[in-house]
Amino acid sequence: MLRGCSAPLVLGFALCQTWNILCIALPDPITYAEPFHDLRWVSLTVCVGLLALSAIWSRKAQALLQRKRALVALGALASLGSFLGPASALQPDLAFPLIYIAAVAVGVGFAWLFLAWYNVFCLRHDLMGLALSVAVTAVLAYGLANVLTTDLVNTWVSAAIGSALPLASMGLLIAGTAGLAQLHPHGGTDDRNRAGGADAEEKSRVASDGQQDVKRQPLSLGALLPSTTLQRLSQRNRSILLRFCLCLLIAITAVEAVRNLLLSGTALTFYAGAANLLGLGLKLASTAWLLYLFETYDVRGVSAVYRVAFLMMLGVVLCIPSLLAGNWLAHTLLDLASYFFQVTMLVVAYQICVGFRVNPVMVFSLFRAVWALAALAGIGLGHAIASAHTPLGIQALTVGMGLAVAFAFTFAFTDRDCVKVLAAMPKRPAASPFRDKMRQVASRFALSERELEVMTLVAKGRSAARIADDLSVSPATVNSHVSHIYRKLGVHSRQQLLDLVERG
Repeated sequence: MLRGCSAPLVLGFALCQTWNILCIALPDPITYAEPFHDLRWVSLTVCVGLLALSAIWSRKAQALLQRKRALVALGALASLGSFLGPASALQPDLAFPLIYIAAVAVGVGFAWLFLAWYNVFCLRHDLMGLALSVAVTAVLAYGLANVLTTDLVNTWVSAAIGSALPLASMGLLIAGTAGLAQLHPHGGTDDRNRAGGADAEEKSRVASDGQQDVKRQPLSLGALLPSTTLQRLSQRNRSILLRFCLCLLIAITAVEAVRNLLLSGTALTFYAGAANLLGLGLKLASTAWLLYLFETYDVRGVSAVYRVAFLMMLGVVLCIPSLLAGNWLAHTLLDLASYFFQVTMLVVAYQICVGFRVNPVMVFSLFRAVWALAALAGIGLGHAIASAHTPLGIQALTVGMGLAVAFAFTFAFTDRDCVKVLAAMPKRPAASPFRDKMRQVASRFALSERELEVMTLVAKGRSAARIADDLSVSPATVNSHVSHIYRKLGVHSRQQLLDLVERG
């Protein structure tokens, strides 16, 4: 299942998510000027606003997020925001405006760094890598939290670690996508080789056949773009997407409210300690189980996964009194339930993009905006309840949140909806050793999906004329693709290509 995953991309997105945890869930390792100002609401508000714009202008946002300079600028801005917070302690007179600038910069990172990553994983059709990155994040967060709870590092080392993560994340994204085909300005796939010295006329011929290429590739980059707005989705699919967002909003609000009430907003102990080691093992096991079910299109299994997520979230709400009493089992349940729900909904969002053929920037703009809005609501609700901490208030909270979670999973977005999304996914052809080896070579040498298709036909002995007929392109385009493939692989003949594929 992991053959198609890119290690740099998995690690890069894990670093991005770890940075998010440090900023939202664990800002206490970063010492701001006294008194401490919790400006997470500023970052989350900026995040919601930017993502709303990205959802409206999803094509423009997608084109921007595939530019190397834009990615570097985003990483630098997020890193600067992470460092300005603790650095404000060095300038007491400027501390207040510096902290607000830091909060805004971090909010930009919350929005667009994640959007860039979601876009890349969807366009690579790499569900495994996307979900695996969440598991790697759990491992990194556990290790980092345990280090930061000791005296091994001081405040400035912690600040340096937090500030370096966004830039390192963007560096790995750029490195991991260096050989991928880029988005064509008009929505098709651009399979042109951008290496220096390529002939301009040859590039023009490839571009002219781009629209025909898209029609023959149901899972290509261009195939994800036809429905870029909610209005262009069918009524059924639009309803599923909106109800999915409603369920996400209710569940994340519940989790954030409980976590903020329990931990007064932030605490390293939510991720560190021996008790959480058990939770970490359960997280990794649940991720493997979930991915296996979705990969094998196990309808009953996927339905069971969603029902388990519901039971775990309901258990979190019912355990609020035990959480406030410091029960470590209830604490572990909160951590595991929030993680399992996150991975489940992330996989569903990915499948909505691919199954409904929607621009991933639009879907994940909604996904991330709802997450930020729910985090805001959870923080506010947690503070409100903490200010009126009475047994009657806790009982009312438990009942109200329990009803809300039950409504979200049984009326808003049900296990039947989850199965409908799975059913919309295009079925993959049966695996074969030959196809697996071809895909391994394509991944190793960063070939595009179209180049992989052409290389496969060449390896089967098809002539240029036959390949052109099969793909509905011109022979000149086929020859151009073959030339680019040979150059990338460092071979000069079909026999050398076969030898390379045989070696894997």
